[in-house]
Amino acid sequence: MTSINSFPEPLRQKYDMLQSILQQLGSVAVAFSSGVDSTFLVKVAHDVLGDKAVAFTAASDFVPQRDVDDAKAFCAKEGIEHQTVPFPILTVPHVEENPEDRCYFCKHALFAHMKELAAERGSRPSSTAQTSTMTATTARGTRRSKSSPS
Repeated sequence: MTSINSFPEPLRQKYDMLQSILQQLGSVAVAFSSGVDSTFLVKVAHDVLGDKAVAFTAASDFVPQRDVDDAKAFCAKEGIEHQTVPFPILTVPHVEENPEDRCYFCKHALFAHMKELAAERGSRPSSTAQTSTMTATTARGTRRSKSSPS
């Protein structure tokens, strides 16, 4: 495995900045899909914050069970608190209609729900979750929310 210390200076600086931001937040909840980006973020968050980092994984009709299983397995292996969040995505307005921008509606509703769960446990949602709430890629391009991250 490659050490972060062997990376070029600009990349090490970004990694250090990420660690600093996480440290300043004090606790985070990461929307964890078990993809590359969220796996990296939840691992670094746990390395920096320990038990003050939690991973939330959506369980819905739109999320393959293998992704939920992969998320559980990774968190168990790494000692990261993990919560599977049942999410009835087809109850979200506009989703069942299957418009081109359905990803926006799904992500907006899912991350709003995860943000509430994070607040209940005293964690701050990760900035990745906030960014994803604001922007969702669709077949026609990008739709941006009028609200700003909190």
